[in-house]
Amino acid sequence: MNCYSILKAGVCVIAAPGFFTSAVFAQTPLLTLEPTSEWVLEAEPDRCRITREFGEGENQTTISLETGLLGSDINLIVTGSQVENPYSNWMRFQFGPNEKVNHRKFFAGKAPDGRSTATVPGATFAPRIEVEYGKFARDSLNKGRLGAIKTLAIKIVAARPFALNIDALDLPMMSLTKCVDERRVIFANEHREYSVHAKPTGNPGTWISSDDYPTDLLINRKGALVEFSLAIDKNGKPNFCEIKPSTRPQRIDETLCIKLLQRARFESARNNDGAAVPDVWSSRIRFEIKK
Repeated sequence: MNCYSILKAGVCVIAAPGFFTSAVFAQTPLLTLEPTSEWVLEAEPDRCRITREFGEGENQTTISLETGLLGSDINLIVTGSQVENPYSNWMRFQFGPNEKVNHRKFFAGKAPDGRSTATVPGATFAPRIEVEYGKFARDSLNKGRLGAIKTLAIKIVAARPFALNIDALDLPMMSLTKCVDERRVIFANEHREYSVHAKPTGNPGTWISSDDYPTDLLINRKGALVEFSLAIDKNGKPNFCEIKPSTRPQRIDETLCIKLLQRARFESARNNDGAAVPDVWSSRIRFEIKK
Protein backbone atom coordinates (compact mmCIF):
# COMPACT_ATOMS: atom_id res chain seq x y z
CA MET A 1 0.00 0.00 0.00
CA ASN A 2 1.30 3.45 -0.88
CA CYS A 3 0.38 6.37 1.40
CA TYR A 4 1.03 10.05 1.03
CA SER A 5 -0.62 13.17 2.37
CA ILE A 6 -2.61 15.32 -0.02
CA LEU A 7 -3.90 18.15 2.14
CA LYS A 8 -2.62 19.88 5.22
CA ALA A 9 -4.91 20.01 8.24
CA GLY A 10 -5.28 23.76 8.25
CA VAL A 11 -7.76 26.08 9.87
CA CYS A 12 -10.82 24.16 11.03
CA VAL A 13 -14.33 25.27 10.26
CA ILE A 14 -16.17 25.81 13.55
CA ALA A 15 -19.74 24.58 13.57
CA ALA A 16 -22.14 27.39 14.32
CA PRO A 17 -25.39 26.71 16.23
CA GLY A 18 -28.03 25.48 13.85
CA PHE A 19 -25.54 24.70 11.07
CA PHE A 20 -27.30 21.37 10.57
CA THR A 21 -31.02 21.95 10.88
CA SER A 22 -32.44 18.75 9.36
CA ALA A 23 -35.16 17.20 11.52
CA VAL A 24 -33.23 13.94 11.28
CA PHE A 25 -30.62 15.27 13.70
CA ALA A 26 -32.42 18.12 15.43
CA GLN A 27 -33.69 16.00 18.33
CA THR A 28 -30.32 15.46 20.04
CA PRO A 29 -27.33 17.74 20.76
CA LEU A 30 -24.73 17.22 18.06
CA LEU A 31 -21.24 16.04 18.99
CA THR A 32 -18.91 17.88 16.59
CA LEU A 33 -15.37 16.58 15.98
CA GLU A 34 -12.48 18.56 14.52
CA PRO A 35 -9.80 17.02 12.24
CA THR A 36 -6.63 15.77 13.92
CA SER A 37 -4.78 14.71 10.76
CA GLU A 38 -4.31 15.59 7.13
CA TRP A 39 -6.24 13.83 4.39
CA VAL A 40 -4.15 10.83 3.34
CA LEU A 41 -4.43 9.07 -0.02
CA GLU A 42 -3.95 5.29 0.00
CA ALA A 43 -3.46 3.38 -3.24
CA GLU A 44 -3.98 -0.36 -3.73
CA PRO A 45 -4.00 -2.34 -7.00
CA ASP A 46 -7.81 -2.37 -7.21
CA ARG A 47 -8.88 0.75 -5.31
CA CYS A 48 -7.91 4.11 -3.83
CA ARG A 49 -9.14 5.84 -0.68
CA ILE A 50 -8.78 9.10 1.16
CA THR A 51 -8.73 8.93 4.96
CA ARG A 52 -8.77 11.49 7.74
CA GLU A 53 -8.81 11.34 11.55
CA PHE A 54 -11.15 13.35 13.75
CA GLY A 55 -11.52 13.81 17.50
CA GLU A 56 -9.38 12.35 20.27
CA GLY A 57 -9.56 9.70 22.98
CA GLU A 58 -12.84 7.83 23.12
CA ASN A 59 -14.24 10.08 20.40
CA GLN A 60 -11.49 9.33 17.86
CA THR A 61 -13.20 8.71 14.53
CA THR A 62 -11.78 7.86 11.12
CA ILE A 63 -13.53 8.64 7.86
CA SER A 64 -12.54 6.95 4.60
CA LEU A 65 -13.93 7.50 1.11
CA GLU A 66 -12.83 4.82 -1.31
CA THR A 67 -13.50 4.04 -4.94
CA GLY A 68 -12.36 1.23 -7.19
CA LEU A 69 -12.20 -0.15 -10.70
CA LEU A 70 -15.89 0.56 -11.40
CA GLY A 71 -15.47 4.11 -10.25
CA SER A 72 -18.97 5.60 -10.14
CA ASP A 73 -19.83 5.66 -6.42
CA ILE A 74 -17.81 5.56 -3.22
CA ASN A 75 -17.69 3.38 -0.16
CA LEU A 76 -18.11 5.54 2.95
CA ILE A 77 -16.34 3.93 5.91
CA VAL A 78 -16.74 5.24 9.46
CA THR A 79 -14.42 3.80 12.12
CA GLY A 80 -14.55 4.39 15.88
CA SER A 81 -16.63 4.13 19.03
CA GLN A 82 -19.42 6.20 17.46
CA VAL A 83 -20.47 3.15 15.43
CA GLU A 84 -20.03 0.43 18.07
CA ASN A 85 -22.85 -2.06 18.66
CA PRO A 86 -25.33 -0.53 16.22
CA TYR A 87 -29.02 -1.01 17.02
CA SER A 88 -29.79 -1.41 13.32
CA ASN A 89 -27.90 -1.33 10.01
CA TRP A 90 -29.40 1.97 8.81
CA MET A 91 -27.48 5.23 8.69
CA ARG A 92 -28.56 8.76 7.88
CA PHE A 93 -25.77 11.05 6.74
CA GLN A 94 -25.50 14.48 5.18
CA PHE A 95 -22.62 16.25 3.50
CA GLY A 96 -23.45 19.73 4.70
CA PRO A 97 -24.45 22.33 4.85
CA ASN A 98 -26.24 22.20 1.49
CA GLU A 99 -26.62 18.59 0.34
CA LYS A 100 -29.69 16.50 1.14
CA VAL A 101 -29.80 13.72 3.71
CA ASN A 102 -28.99 10.17 2.56
CA HIS A 103 -30.70 7.21 4.24
CA ARG A 104 -28.69 4.06 3.57
CA LYS A 105 -27.90 0.59 4.86
CA PHE A 106 -24.39 -0.21 6.09
CA PHE A 107 -22.23 -3.22 6.93
CA ALA A 108 -20.93 -3.43 10.49
CA GLY A 109 -17.41 -4.82 10.90
CA LYS A 110 -14.00 -4.45 12.48
CA ALA A 111 -10.91 -2.55 11.35
CA PRO A 112 -7.47 -4.22 11.55
CA ASP A 113 -6.85 -2.31 14.82
CA GLY A 114 -10.00 -3.80 16.35
CA ARG A 115 -12.16 -0.68 16.22
CA SER A 116 -15.73 -0.90 14.97
CA THR A 117 -16.54 0.08 11.40
CA ALA A 118 -19.70 0.98 9.49
CA THR A 119 -19.38 0.77 5.69
CA VAL A 120 -21.98 2.27 3.37
CA PRO A 121 -21.33 0.62 -0.02
CA GLY A 122 -21.95 2.65 -3.14
CA ALA A 123 -22.57 5.84 -1.18
CA THR A 124 -23.24 9.13 -2.92
CA PHE A 125 -22.76 12.71 -1.77
CA ALA A 126 -26.40 13.44 -2.56
CA PRO A 127 -29.45 11.20 -3.09
CA ARG A 128 -30.75 10.62 -6.60
CA ILE A 129 -33.05 13.31 -7.89
CA GLU A 130 -36.54 12.62 -9.18
CA VAL A 131 -36.48 13.96 -12.75
CA GLU A 132 -40.17 13.18 -13.19
CA TYR A 133 -42.71 11.23 -11.23
CA GLY A 134 -41.30 7.80 -10.44
CA LYS A 135 -38.11 8.32 -12.48
CA PHE A 136 -34.76 9.00 -10.84
CA ALA A 137 -31.30 10.05 -11.97
CA ARG A 138 -27.88 10.37 -10.34
CA ASP A 139 -27.12 13.81 -8.90
CA SER A 140 -23.43 14.21 -9.74
CA LEU A 141 -21.59 16.83 -7.71
CA ASN A 142 -19.35 19.25 -9.60
CA LYS A 143 -16.19 20.85 -8.23
CA GLY A 144 -18.14 23.82 -6.91
CA ARG A 145 -20.52 21.71 -4.86
CA LEU A 146 -17.70 19.52 -3.55
CA GLY A 147 -15.82 22.67 -2.57
CA ALA A 148 -18.85 23.95 -0.69
CA ILE A 149 -19.00 20.87 1.55
CA LYS A 150 -17.79 21.65 5.07
CA THR A 151 -19.30 18.97 7.31
CA LEU A 152 -20.42 15.36 7.43
CA ALA A 153 -23.22 14.63 9.92
CA ILE A 154 -24.07 11.03 10.80
CA LYS A 155 -26.92 9.38 12.72
CA ILE A 156 -27.30 5.66 13.39
CA VAL A 157 -30.52 4.41 14.97
CA ALA A 158 -30.47 4.74 18.79
CA ALA A 159 -26.94 6.22 18.75
CA ARG A 160 -25.91 9.79 19.43
CA PRO A 161 -25.66 11.87 16.24
CA PHE A 162 -22.29 13.41 15.47
CA ALA A 163 -20.70 15.68 12.90
CA LEU A 164 -17.22 16.03 11.46
CA ASN A 165 -15.73 19.26 10.19
CA ILE A 166 -14.25 17.70 7.06
CA ASP A 167 -13.56 20.93 5.10
CA ALA A 168 -13.93 21.28 1.32
CA LEU A 169 -13.79 18.00 -0.60
CA ASP A 170 -12.93 19.27 -4.08
CA LEU A 171 -9.15 18.82 -3.83
CA PRO A 172 -9.23 15.49 -1.93
CA MET A 173 -11.73 14.09 -4.43
CA MET A 174 -9.59 15.28 -7.36
CA SER A 175 -6.68 13.32 -5.90
CA LEU A 176 -8.89 10.28 -5.34
CA THR A 177 -10.23 10.41 -8.91
CA LYS A 178 -6.74 10.76 -10.39
CA CYS A 179 -5.51 7.80 -8.34
CA VAL A 180 -8.28 5.44 -9.38
CA ASP A 181 -8.09 6.57 -13.03
CA GLU A 182 -4.44 5.46 -13.00
CA ARG A 183 -5.46 2.12 -11.45
CA ARG A 184 -8.03 1.55 -14.20
CA VAL A 185 -5.48 2.14 -16.95
CA ILE A 186 -3.10 -0.37 -15.35
CA PHE A 187 -5.95 -2.87 -14.88
CA ALA A 188 -7.12 -2.52 -18.50
CA ASN A 189 -3.63 -3.26 -19.79
CA GLU A 190 -3.00 -6.20 -17.47
CA HIS A 191 -6.50 -7.66 -17.74
CA ARG A 192 -5.95 -8.68 -21.37
CA GLU A 193 -3.06 -10.90 -20.26
CA TYR A 194 -4.85 -12.76 -17.44
CA SER A 195 -4.51 -16.53 -17.69
CA VAL A 196 -7.70 -17.06 -15.64
CA HIS A 197 -10.57 -14.65 -15.05
CA ALA A 198 -12.68 -14.54 -11.92
CA LYS A 199 -15.58 -16.97 -11.96
CA PRO A 200 -18.41 -17.49 -9.47
CA THR A 201 -18.20 -20.21 -6.86
CA GLY A 202 -21.52 -22.00 -6.84
CA ASN A 203 -24.62 -20.85 -8.69
CA PRO A 204 -25.00 -17.06 -9.19
CA GLY A 205 -28.74 -17.67 -9.54
CA THR A 206 -28.91 -18.11 -5.77
CA TRP A 207 -27.43 -14.71 -4.99
CA ILE A 208 -30.68 -12.83 -5.58
CA SER A 209 -34.22 -14.10 -5.07
CA SER A 210 -37.69 -12.71 -5.62
CA ASP A 211 -37.76 -11.90 -1.88
CA ASP A 212 -35.11 -9.24 -2.55
CA TYR A 213 -37.32 -7.34 -4.97
CA PRO A 214 -39.42 -4.50 -3.45
CA THR A 215 -42.90 -5.73 -2.53
CA ASP A 216 -44.67 -2.61 -3.78
CA LEU A 217 -43.27 -3.11 -7.29
CA LEU A 218 -44.37 -6.73 -7.26
CA ILE A 219 -47.84 -5.63 -6.22
CA ASN A 220 -47.88 -3.12 -9.09
CA ARG A 221 -46.75 -5.95 -11.41
CA LYS A 222 -43.64 -4.14 -12.58
CA GLY A 223 -40.78 -6.40 -13.63
CA ALA A 224 -37.22 -5.30 -14.29
CA LEU A 225 -34.00 -6.20 -16.04
CA VAL A 226 -31.07 -5.24 -13.82
CA GLU A 227 -27.58 -5.18 -15.36
CA PHE A 228 -24.71 -4.99 -12.88
CA SER A 229 -20.94 -5.23 -12.48
CA LEU A 230 -18.88 -6.29 -9.48
CA ALA A 231 -15.28 -5.34 -8.76
CA ILE A 232 -13.59 -8.36 -7.20
CA ASP A 233 -10.46 -8.28 -5.08
CA LYS A 234 -7.64 -10.79 -5.40
CA ASN A 235 -9.26 -12.97 -2.71
CA GLY A 236 -12.44 -13.41 -4.75
CA LYS A 237 -14.59 -11.07 -2.67
CA PRO A 238 -16.53 -8.23 -4.34
CA ASN A 239 -15.81 -4.79 -2.91
CA PHE A 240 -17.75 -2.53 -5.27
CA CYS A 241 -21.04 -2.91 -7.09
CA GLU A 242 -22.40 -0.86 -9.97
CA ILE A 243 -25.90 -1.10 -11.42
CA LYS A 244 -26.26 0.06 -15.03
CA PRO A 245 -27.94 3.49 -14.90
CA SER A 246 -31.72 3.31 -14.92
CA THR A 247 -34.72 5.31 -13.87
CA ARG A 248 -35.61 2.89 -11.07
CA PRO A 249 -36.00 4.25 -7.54
CA GLN A 250 -32.61 4.42 -5.82
CA ARG A 251 -33.55 1.92 -3.10
CA ILE A 252 -33.93 -0.90 -5.63
CA ASP A 253 -30.37 -0.62 -6.91
CA GLU A 254 -29.00 -0.09 -3.40
CA THR A 255 -30.79 -3.18 -2.06
CA LEU A 256 -29.63 -5.43 -4.89
CA CYS A 257 -26.03 -4.21 -4.62
CA ILE A 258 -25.92 -4.89 -0.90
CA LYS A 259 -27.24 -8.42 -1.42
CA LEU A 260 -24.69 -9.08 -4.18
CA LEU A 261 -21.81 -7.79 -2.05
CA GLN A 262 -22.94 -9.99 0.83
CA ARG A 263 -23.54 -13.18 -1.13
CA ALA A 264 -21.40 -13.25 -4.28
CA ARG A 265 -18.07 -15.06 -4.06
CA PHE A 266 -15.56 -15.94 -6.79
CA GLU A 267 -12.54 -17.97 -7.61
CA SER A 268 -9.75 -15.44 -7.98
CA ALA A 269 -8.47 -14.27 -11.33
CA ARG A 270 -4.83 -15.12 -12.10
CA ASN A 271 -2.17 -13.35 -14.11
CA ASN A 272 0.37 -15.12 -16.31
CA ASP A 273 2.58 -15.74 -13.31
CA GLY A 274 -0.25 -17.50 -11.48
CA ALA A 275 -0.66 -14.75 -8.89
CA ALA A 276 -4.15 -13.82 -7.69
CA VAL A 277 -5.26 -10.44 -9.08
CA PRO A 278 -8.39 -8.23 -9.01
CA ASP A 279 -11.03 -8.51 -11.71
CA VAL A 280 -14.42 -7.23 -12.83
CA TRP A 281 -17.44 -9.47 -13.46
CA SER A 282 -20.72 -8.41 -15.11
CA SER A 283 -24.11 -10.05 -15.44
CA ARG A 284 -27.84 -9.34 -15.34
CA ILE A 285 -30.89 -10.28 -13.30
CA ARG A 286 -34.40 -10.37 -14.71
CA PHE A 287 -37.37 -10.01 -12.42
CA GLU A 288 -40.49 -11.26 -14.17
CA ILE A 289 -44.04 -10.95 -12.94
CA LYS A 290 -45.97 -14.12 -13.68
CA LYS A 291 -49.36 -13.50 -15.26
